[in-house]
Amino acid sequence: MTMRNRKTVIVAFLVVAVMLMAVGFAALTDNLIIAGEANANTTAAQKQWEDDIYFTQAEVKASGTSGIADKASVGTSNNDHANYEVNSLARANEIAVFEFTITNAGNTGYAAKVTVDSGYPTISGNAGSEDYYTVTYEYDGEANADNFIIPAGESRIVKVTVMLKADPDQNLNAQFTLNLTATSVN
Repeated sequence: MTMRNRKTVIVAFLVVAVMLMAVGFAALTDNLIIAGEANANTTAAQKQWEDDIYFTQAEVKASGTSGIADKASVGTSNNDHANYEVNSLARANEIAVFEFTITNAGNTGYAAKVTVDSGYPTISGNAGSEDYYTVTYEYDGEANADNFIIPAGESRIVKVTVMLKADPDQNLNAQFTLNLTATSVN
């Protein structure tokens, strides 16, 4: 065999060997696929966040002169309600003052924006009871603040003041409502 034929045979052998190795490798390989599905349940996260915003304290800070004690309390179930009862007002311009501490205990880094739904407390009860009472509220010294922020891990105080505008000529029974809604902010 000549040198040229020998080179041709070697080259042909190498080409065939490479092709056989490629076919063999292809026969031993397989494609692997990972398929999955992810669902985000915002209901559970929202519930957890809502549970982290709650009333932690309710206090009577000032009372009138009737001699009957005013009351303030935090709800017993999930602390999303706070109540106050005014019994001490007897004369015009007397006030009862209540402070409610709202805590954002969440560790998620989300602040809570608290919005007053009704704008101002509503008064219902005896006909004309709104003529006898003025109800105001403030947050950090800002009267009738409609939106305020409670940073994550902190607490803020909302102060509610009830004033008797005139000497009553009858026994009065009135209910006061201040609706607060907390939403998360970044």
